[in-house]
Amino acid sequence: MSTIQARATAVRHGLLAASAHSSGPADSTPTTSVALWLFLAAVFLMPLQLEIESFKDATGTRLPPGDALLALSVLAAPHTVVFRRQRITLLPLAMMVMLAWGLFIALVYAGGATDHAFTVKFIGAAVLAIWGLVTITHVRAGHGTRIIRVFLVGMAFWAVVSFVDWRYVDFLGFVDPKTPTRFGGTQFDPNNAGAAFAVALVMHWKFGHRVFATRWVRFLVGAVFVVALYYTFSRGGYISLAAGAAVVLLFDTVRTGRWLRYALIGGLIVVGTFAIGVIGDSIDEFERRPDNINSRDEILDKGLDRFVDSGGLGIGLGTYRAETDTIVHNTALGLLVEMSVVGLAFFLALAIIPLQEGLRIRSFDRDLALAIIGGHTVMVVASGGIEAMYQRQWWLVIGLAATPAAARAIGRPRGADPLDVAAGAHP
Repeated sequence: MSTIQARATAVRHGLLAASAHSSGPADSTPTTSVALWLFLAAVFLMPLQLEIESFKDATGTRLPPGDALLALSVLAAPHTVVFRRQRITLLPLAMMVMLAWGLFIALVYAGGATDHAFTVKFIGAAVLAIWGLVTITHVRAGHGTRIIRVFLVGMAFWAVVSFVDWRYVDFLGFVDPKTPTRFGGTQFDPNNAGAAFAVALVMHWKFGHRVFATRWVRFLVGAVFVVALYYTFSRGGYISLAAGAAVVLLFDTVRTGRWLRYALIGGLIVVGTFAIGVIGDSIDEFERRPDNINSRDEILDKGLDRFVDSGGLGIGLGTYRAETDTIVHNTALGLLVEMSVVGLAFFLALAIIPLQEGLRIRSFDRDLALAIIGGHTVMVVASGGIEAMYQRQWWLVIGLAATPAAARAIGRPRGADPLDVAAGAHP
């Protein structure tokens, strides 16, 4: 085996971790096995949101059991919540600063923030910030591949369980679908679920061969994501998937034969679904859907009017919902309406920085880079129709984009080949 092949193999199996026989982990802040396993369990439960009335009445939201395990993992290893001098790490901190600014604006503009704004928006965002920081810590410690594997397995498992409950046997009392004719998984809202399934599908497409041993397993997992996304009947989910796939193909070195193979497989799927009447039934489902586009455009117009009325300062965190009992279904413009240019600037950073980090990863791990770039693109595009900033899978993808820091944590000399570092060939 050549030196280059040996280095590539080390990257493939280590995901920027030091070799199992090296003197230490990839990061100078190691994580305990208990904290790691609790975190992986939290990732597995990430798609699950329980519809428990007592909890919802008290907090205004559904119960995410994965957050409880995340808290336990932090208690087991408090040092996993740490800010570093890295742009990815600063994103969770910047989010909390932005939302604190939104609370201040609400105090000035509306006399104070609502309970929903503080508990669901601000405290909920703090939980997401912890998700991002803890993910970054474990990625820097060399556990990126494990995290992706558990995320994909968890998404597939809960998709199958909830699909059986939704389509055939109603046995999950804690899952109450928002729209009975559309599949929302265990995430209640089919549009949020559509974005999550699109992220999982893109990441599985580019990285599944690294985490699943056989082709049959990879095929079955991919089929689960395709079917789950399909039955969400989410326009935003379909569009974001197409955008993520397009960006992946743009940055990938795709041969003509691969293009033809993808086109052939896609054509066979379309012909087969037409033959068994699935597409016809789906068209009927789309025709029976309410006209959400016009209503959301009206909501957006009202939000922008309120922003103008505020003199461009924003109306404060949660104020729009308090006034209209709805939200702006566009992440960037929602942040603009409530937090003005501070919110918009944060969204641009949230969209650009992980993409830049993903492009850096291409120099030593193309599969991982394309998985991150594709998943991130899905969420950026999906943010045009949902509150994407509050979706946990986006912060997981953002955390995975911290991978280049692992090479620096090992101590790569300036100008050294990252493959040398990943393979343990460093001083």
